[in-house]
Amino acid sequence: MPPELFEVHGTNAETRWEAMRGQGYRDLLALPSETITAFIECAGNGRSFFTGQQGQPVSGTAWRAGAGSGSRWCWRRPG
Repeated sequence: MPPELFEVHGTNAETRWEAMRGQGYRDLLALPSETITAFIECAGNGRSFFTGQQGQPVSGTAWRAGAGSGSRWCWRRPG
């Protein structure tokens, strides 16, 4: 990972936004956009039921069945 483009965090890297200045933004805006509505469920959804069903405590937030979110996503795609 070139340090002038990325901030390294262990095994992950974060884009240095200042390094992207002037890099093809007009090209992105010229692409057609698409919008979808989707539901995303947390991987920990139902965690509160685990102890009763499996007899073992679990770490993390004890979600019942409400750990989800609806969102509208818009992005640009080629073509």
